[in-house]
Amino acid sequence: MCQFFSAIVYRTGQIRFCEDDSHSTLIARLGLDDSRPLATRGWVRVEARPDASGAFPAVVVDETSAPAWWTDDADVWADRVRDVAMRVQPAWADYERIEQPAWADYQRIKQPAWADYERIEQPAWADYQRIKQAAWVDYERIKQAAWADYQRIKQAAWADYQRIKQAAWADYQRIEQPAWADFVAAIRTMDGYVPEVA
Repeated sequence: MCQFFSAIVYRTGQIRFCEDDSHSTLIARLGLDDSRPLATRGWVRVEARPDASGAFPAVVVDETSAPAWWTDDADVWADRVRDVAMRVQPAWADYERIEQPAWADYQRIKQPAWADYERIEQPAWADYQRIKQAAWVDYERIKQAAWADYQRIKQAAWADYQRIKQAAWADYQRIEQPAWADFVAAIRTMDGYVPEVA
């Protein structure tokens, strides 16, 4: 997985997770009261970070401390969280396999378009500055004409950039969204998944 697997572990044994690595999303979806002291709650935030091999050697409680029910059986809890993380990991890998090349394509198309925009806009800005400074006496008259030229050139270049960027973004989303839907579909049937509240 990209960085870590986040979950809510209940004292009753349930492990709840979703497609987001944010505990805040899980807490909101589950309707949990996060204002209660840890000692009186029946759940904790946990994280499991993968190593280079894709295993999850460390499972940590993401709280100021760990409750006794966790620490008393920390190894058992950690193994259970690892098992869930390892079940989710292949679905995440499938998503990344599709999303990352699409993101790279989007960046590849967007960046030259931005460079083209800057290549046109910066000399236009320099011309505007040169004309404005040299014509201080007729400052308002000349500045307005130069500014209009700058705006005309800049806006055309910006429109080109936006057109290219938006097309690239649409291509990225066309690829990424089904991949994300497949990822969510792959994990939503797993025990412990927390669906988005309608």
